[in-house]
Amino acid sequence: MIDKILVTGGSGFIGSHLVEALIKDPSCDVLSIDIHHPTKLLGGCLERSNLTWSIEDVREIKRSLGLFTTVYHLAARPWCMVEKADEWFKESQLDFDVNTLGTYNVLKQTESDLFVLASTSSLYGSGHKFKENASLDISSPYAYSKAIAERILSESSKRYVILRFGSVIGARGRVFPNRLVWCAVNGISVKIFNNGNNYRDLVDVRDVISALLCSSKLNNEIYNVSCGMEINNRELAETVSGIAEERGHKLNYEFTDFKLPGLVSCSTLDNSKILATGVWKPTITLEQSIEDMFSYYEFPNSIEPPRWDKV
Repeated sequence: MIDKILVTGGSGFIGSHLVEALIKDPSCDVLSIDIHHPTKLLGGCLERSNLTWSIEDVREIKRSLGLFTTVYHLAARPWCMVEKADEWFKESQLDFDVNTLGTYNVLKQTESDLFVLASTSSLYGSGHKFKENASLDISSPYAYSKAIAERILSESSKRYVILRFGSVIGARGRVFPNRLVWCAVNGISVKIFNNGNNYRDLVDVRDVISALLCSSKLNNEIYNVSCGMEINNRELAETVSGIAEERGHKLNYEFTDFKLPGLVSCSTLDNSKILATGVWKPTITLEQSIEDMFSYYEFPNSIEPPRWDKV
C-alpha cells in the first residue's frame, strides 16, 4: 500500500529534513510544495522516483491537490525582528497572509486522513515550562498568525495534530546555537544578547522529525515538542566553546545588554503530555547536536545561519 504524503515548506530547515526521512521509505509517495527550489538542501534526493517537487506559493494554490494519507504543513514565514509600529503592521500582514491564509488554503485544497500543523513555542510568551493549556501571550506578528492558524485547524472537520516546537537546532538551522557554532568554525566573534540570560530548550531537528512521523499515533490535540531541559545562553556558549576547542576551533564571544525587539527572554516547554503517550521522546543530547553541527559547518558548502541582528 502506498502512502501519499504532502509536505508544504519542503525546502525549509525542518521541511527538508522531513522530506529526506520520508523518501527513504519506498512505500511513501511524496509531493513537496515550496516557493523555493530545494537543490542546495536536498541535492541528489531530488532524483528519487517517489518524490515530486512543485514550486508554488501556498497562498495561491487554486486547484484541488487531492487525497493524502498525511499532510505535513510546515510552510511558514518565520519569526522576524520588528522594532517600529509601521514595521509591525507590514510584518503582521505578511505573516497573516502566509501563515494564516496559507494554512486555510492548504486545508481547503486537500483531503487527508491526517493534517499535521507545525506550530511554535512563541505563542506562550516569556516563561518557563509551559504546558499546552497555558494562556497564550502573543508578542509578535509571527506568533499571532500561528495562533489563528491553529484555531482554524482545530475548528475544522479534519483529523489533526498540532505540534508546538521548542527551539529546533541542527544542520541547516536558523536559531542562535547554529550561529554560535558557525562563528566558532569560521573564526568570527559573536555578541550574545541580553547578557546571555535568554533561556531555551533546544531540541534536535532529528527528534522533531521523529515526532512528526509519530503524529498518526497521537490524538486530535496540541503537543509540545521539546527536549524538556532548559539552558541559558551563557551555559550554551561555554558548552559550544569547550567542544570548539576539542575540535581545533575557538569561539570568541562577549555579552551585551542589547535585547532583540519582540524576542522573549525565556521560552521553555513542558513536554510531559507527549511523553505520556509513549510514542515519542527526545533521544539526542545537546552535546551530540552541537558536535553534529560542527561536523556540518566544517563542510565547505554548508549554509550560513542568519545573523541575529539581521533576522
